[in-house]
Amino acid sequence: MDDMTTEKTAMASDSSRKVEELQLVNSTDKKLQCVAFGNALTLALAGDALAMFTVAYCLERGKGVELNAESASFWLIRSAMDDSSPPVALYRLATRHLEGSLDHSDADYGLKLLARAAKAGHVAARKRLMLECESPTWWPAARKAAFDVLSDLACAVAPNRYHVEAYLSFTRTYPASAIWDA
Repeated sequence: MDDMTTEKTAMASDSSRKVEELQLVNSTDKKLQCVAFGNALTLALAGDALAMFTVAYCLERGKGVELNAESASFWLIRSAMDDSSPPVALYRLATRHLEGSLDHSDADYGLKLLARAAKAGHVAARKRLMLECESPTWWPAARKAAFDVLSDLACAVAPNRYHVEAYLSFTRTYPASAIWDA
């Protein structure tokens, strides 16, 4: 085994161990929740996007720490701004923007986040994006975002048959000319 393979294997095991440690916030043991929150906060302060989302989750639900909605929003926003954002963080922040539950809610930005989450593979984000295509409030932007996501998925190097069928169905329902003229 060469050095590169050994290094990749070590990085993969470190990543899976980190995820397992962060999942301890859902333990029924309050002490484990506190320890997991402390570990997540340490990693979040070091810039880890998944840990930032975990901190937001804990603050939002009182897992290992007292409830604090304002701090939860802060960490959720920081997590979603990172290039390696977990899709669930993008989805959660998108839904908050779309529902108007933030002080600075912006539906257009919410749709962009929803599209990023959908491209990253978040199933609920894909479903929500398709639902927003019928929204009378922002259907043009939602249809453009959905078209962009589906075309990227259908044009992948090895596209999934479902993605190609979804793209074809979408373009039959919403012709591209009608989307871009809106």
